[in-house]
Amino acid sequence: MSSRPMIAPWRLRLRFGFRNGRLTAAWGLLILLVWLALAVFAPWIAPYDPIAQNTDASLLGPGLAHPFGTAETSFRG
Repeated sequence: MSSRPMIAPWRLRLRFGFRNGRLTAAWGLLILLVWLALAVFAPWIAPYDPIAQNTDASLLGPGLAHPFGTAETSFRG
């Protein structure tokens, strides 16, 4: 019997994946593809103009368009 402790098979695969660089490359590619998908679908994810303000809808209560209501649109400096 050897003096080295037994290592679980999943740890061996994980260790081999990091040593070989394939697992790290796969995670990097996955993160890159997620960011690319967010950039491509950004107009549908957030369709509103971030600069435009609707002053008519300030301080309204909760409703279908704004489930938590609306706040003031001006900044207090």
